[in-house]
Amino acid sequence: MKSTLISLALTLGCCTLAFAAPPGNVMPSSERPIVRPARDGLMTLSQLFKCGPGFTTYSVKSSSGVSGDGVRCVKFHNTQTIDGKLTGVYWYGEGQWNGKTYRHIGYTYPFAFCPDAGGNCPPQYRSYAADISGNGENSGGEFSNLTLTSLDGNARIRVTGGWNEEWIREPSGHTATYSSKLKPVTTCGPHFSKASVADINGSTAGGTGVRCLASGPDGFFGFIWYGEGQWNGKKYRHLGFTNNFSNQGSGKATAADICNNSAFFCGQTAAGGLNIKQDPTACDANNKFKMNYVVTGNWKERWNGTDSVECPSVIR
Repeated sequence: MKSTLISLALTLGCCTLAFAAPPGNVMPSSERPIVRPARDGLMTLSQLFKCGPGFTTYSVKSSSGVSGDGVRCVKFHNTQTIDGKLTGVYWYGEGQWNGKTYRHIGYTYPFAFCPDAGGNCPPQYRSYAADISGNGENSGGEFSNLTLTSLDGNARIRVTGGWNEEWIREPSGHTATYSSKLKPVTTCGPHFSKASVADINGSTAGGTGVRCLASGPDGFFGFIWYGEGQWNGKKYRHLGFTNNFSNQGSGKATAADICNNSAFFCGQTAAGGLNIKQDPTACDANNKFKMNYVVTGNWKERWNGTDSVECPSVIR
């Protein structure tokens, strides 16, 4: 998936693609206008899980009697219903299911592909979710067949297709019973492109982090990511997504912190408050390159790709 995700952004130029995608942490930077609470906890939490003010918190239960518990931190953006299916939903999820732990990110979105600029492009429903793995999680799946159906004005969301579960909105802002036992994320797993993080000048003196980037079945035109690390001695976790990423490898994005307790930064960007631009390395002697990203706007940082991928012919 990683090579597809990258090469599509660099090679497609024949068509007009319309993609709607919504908002997500905030890798802290002194330039971000975000209020940060004080530190008091650890990644392994004893209290009920809270997503933070940038999300709607949902508990999750099986619709088919499977034992398990978990949380969904949901961001709604440009939400609409297509053939009864809910699009414009972006989420971070974790928990345990049938005795196995998992951690994933996912999204649903309206997708329209126009063979020519003046074409009629009725939106179609798309979904994608992938498990983050390699940090002690027991699950490593990838799904593009999820259907989300709104019930009672999003008070409940029914998920069918690859999963069979129901999300229950928690007005209190925390889960009914779930508390996290997951370890910090240092690696992403096979469904993601991984990047390390530095400030805009390439320095890691202020902190470090990881970015796990994933794209759905329509390629690089819109992606989501999970970020985690520490900055100036404080932890952060966030979910982010692009808004109408172009085939020129740039676009707007939104992000919000997952702040379960005051150990973590707790803020969010403006909608479309990030500018993300691809900055690929040169192809080496083996026709391999790494994809880097420059992030400006509400944040000022660089994401340095760690995966070597095949150079598309356009940049050889």
